[in-house]
Amino acid sequence: HTHTPSHRITRTNAYTCHACLKCAGVRVETNEDGQEVLDLTGQMVIPPDTFRMVNVTVLKLNANELPAVPPEVVELVNLEELHLSENLIEFLPLELCSLTKLKVLDFSDNKVKEFPAEFCQALTGLVKIDAYKNEIGKLPAEFGKLVNLEEVNFYNNKLLKIPPEVNSLTKLKEVNFGMNKLFTFPEITGFGNVRRLCLAFNRLVKLPSLAGLTGCEELQLNQNKLESLPELGSMPSLKELNITKNNLKHLPAEIGTFAVIEVVEVGSNALENIPEEVRNLKTLKKVNFGYNKLTAFPELHDLPELITIDIQGNQIDAIPEFLGEMPQLLNLILSGNAIKSLPKFLLNLKDIKRFSIASNPIDLEDAETLEVYQAIHKRTMENKGKFTGVN
Repeated sequence: HTHTPSHRITRTNAYTCHACLKCAGVRVETNEDGQEVLDLTGQMVIPPDTFRMVNVTVLKLNANELPAVPPEVVELVNLEELHLSENLIEFLPLELCSLTKLKVLDFSDNKVKEFPAEFCQALTGLVKIDAYKNEIGKLPAEFGKLVNLEEVNFYNNKLLKIPPEVNSLTKLKEVNFGMNKLFTFPEITGFGNVRRLCLAFNRLVKLPSLAGLTGCEELQLNQNKLESLPELGSMPSLKELNITKNNLKHLPAEIGTFAVIEVVEVGSNALENIPEEVRNLKTLKKVNFGYNKLTAFPELHDLPELITIDIQGNQIDAIPEFLGEMPQLLNLILSGNAIKSLPKFLLNLKDIKRFSIASNPIDLEDAETLEVYQAIHKRTMENKGKFTGVN
């Protein structure tokens, strides 16, 4: 074996036939899409003629401690997928522009600092880019020329802004710019097909109208610095909304127009009330209003699908009667409020699995409260759940 410092991979004297590749511990398989897959993940060994296998369409070089992309990769002219994750790569060589059949480029978990503008001109067949956990500080304006992109993941980079040209990418379905350094986001005009948009863990102070996200099913805006929400529109497809850990003081009434919403997470903000329009969310399954400044329980009447209510860490002093009309409720988190008594209608919660009343001034001297407290405790245990009582 001879050591090759350019990409820290030992070359063996095997011939380029499938049998010999297998002898060398290399898996060559045909996947269900008929693609010929050469998987060198974690191998540290590449047979000498590997890069002459021109029929290979998927190459996996993950977890090989590569300091650079092996230059011979460009010899695989039919490559449709190139997977380079979990290496030590600092730049993407422009020679990759010759791989014009490339549809998937995965260089996640590396040290790449720049996405070359030249890629945007040459690799217009790209459908998916996974750049998770790199050090990219900006995207070129030419990024908008990658018009076939359906999925982009730049989570955990160093992006300061997103070029407005991303609106040209009208085929996008999954967009992840979470955990960057974004203060703002461009006007949204071309994101009608986006199903999932993640802008979490940034520094966003303000957002443009989100009314253009007509196909969005999951919207993640958590861990930012938003003091108010922009125009949301009706978002007819939205199922999950996460805006926890911002600086929101109120929610717009239009939140009540989300016809298929299932999860609303607005914990850890500065909300003093929740708009009564939440009562219109008939498909709602889970709400998190924890750690706000609520003094009254939100109007969650007549929500037949709702199974989880987390309202811990507020200033609520009474449990509303409508909770007794929600026998489907499984999880009720009331800890850290100002509740003194447990009303008898809570015994209607036959299927309750998780019940938390810790850090409340509960009066267990009161006979009814004690009875309900003990009965709920017993029921959660019978349902193999969790009961968190007074401290």
